[in-house]
Amino acid sequence: MNFKATYLFILVLTMPVFGYSQYVSPPSDLLAPKLKPTHLNIGIGIEHDNYNNMSLNQLMMMADNPTEMQRDLQGFSEQIGTVTAGVGLFARVSFAIKSEQTGTYRDDREVQIGVALHSPREAMVTYNSVEMDSSIVFCNINSEITLDAAYLFKGNFGQRMHWKLGIGSTLGGAFDREMILISGRSLGEDEHPSQQDFDQTSIEKFKAKPVVYSRLFVPYGVYVDVGKKIQLGFDARTGIGAQFIKGEKVNFINKTGAFILGVKYAV
Repeated sequence: MNFKATYLFILVLTMPVFGYSQYVSPPSDLLAPKLKPTHLNIGIGIEHDNYNNMSLNQLMMMADNPTEMQRDLQGFSEQIGTVTAGVGLFARVSFAIKSEQTGTYRDDREVQIGVALHSPREAMVTYNSVEMDSSIVFCNINSEITLDAAYLFKGNFGQRMHWKLGIGSTLGGAFDREMILISGRSLGEDEHPSQQDFDQTSIEKFKAKPVVYSRLFVPYGVYVDVGKKIQLGFDARTGIGAQFIKGEKVNFINKTGAFILGVKYAV
């Protein structure tokens, strides 16, 4: 058998092997992970929770020992605040989602996972008496750390501006928890207890129970390219939530929201 015939014979024998190898060996893009990190997002924002109700009884549920804080409230008028507000520092990572049909990463959707640290928030119920020139303020203060995740649709306005819209949720836990009772002079309308002179007030501090928060929200935002890898813009959230205290009734949050200014860096 000459060289040419031998070559053709070997080629015929090996063709099924090469064919099978190509069949069982998927393209490299199909071996890629389902999520690929694309951006790191750092932002700072203003946020708020608007509770369905915030009675004195609900506030006292947060106290480790509510009987320590009981006071004679006869002759006092009640003022309740249902909104708590603060500042948050947010760090999030965006992931591209691989398409099962094509094996490539989609450019119209992403998953976002993050962590945030929130400044102390005040939940207060105030009792005031102009006749006695006296006030008693019951207050819970706690900071919060949260984990959040969101599924986002995204697109472009032109070549440099980008939008996103989706659904997300957070799970948070309170720390630096304190119950505070402030006694002082009569407070004017919308006057905060901190506006009193220090020598006019008596401040007592008590232990507070652990608190867990859960929120469901709609995230949306707009970012603009300012460099090859950097985008500047804002994120916003609006939704609902709930506050959980072990052994107590759930206190629902009718509206929760945040407005976050941030920078995105392509990784």
